[in-house]
Amino acid sequence: MMQINVSEILSTSGKSQSFQAEAGFDVIPYSGVEYPVAAKESFDLTVSNIGKKKIRVTGETKVVLLIPCDRCLNDVSVEFPIKIDVVIDRNTEDDDEKEWNDIVLSDGIMLEVDMLVYDEIAANFPMKTLCKEDCKGICPVCGCNQNETACDCDQFVPDPRMSAIRDIFNNFKEV
Repeated sequence: MMQINVSEILSTSGKSQSFQAEAGFDVIPYSGVEYPVAAKESFDLTVSNIGKKKIRVTGETKVVLLIPCDRCLNDVSVEFPIKIDVVIDRNTEDDDEKEWNDIVLSDGIMLEVDMLVYDEIAANFPMKTLCKEDCKGICPVCGCNQNETACDCDQFVPDPRMSAIRDIFNNFKEV
């Protein structure tokens, strides 16, 4: 986990310092699944003291995750441009903000860079990931990837709303 000691910045009014950090993760956990990191760039950060026990953190980086296509399950490289611009206020009375500040600023002096990146990825995670717009997906009968192989499986799915009528006709045929 990448941490930056910001104790000097917190204790010096108006102080600003730039850092170049490398994110310390190889996978990103999200919604119970761990997604491998395909690429990550160094993180250029600026940490500034903007008042008593308040710092502003700004920076940019880019992370590429391998996320399975929702139709065919092939890995898709999804790029996350990360832009951080947060104010960490140690004087806040809001319990949720205090809890977040304690996670991002552990021990009151160590800035958790990985948490800043993770928060941005979690906020921008795609609802649906497709390898291509016209992805054909996996055959529900034989399981082949229909983008790579054409199969001759019968994929007719009857309309469930018509099941009662279909039962009448099937019973009528038996008589």
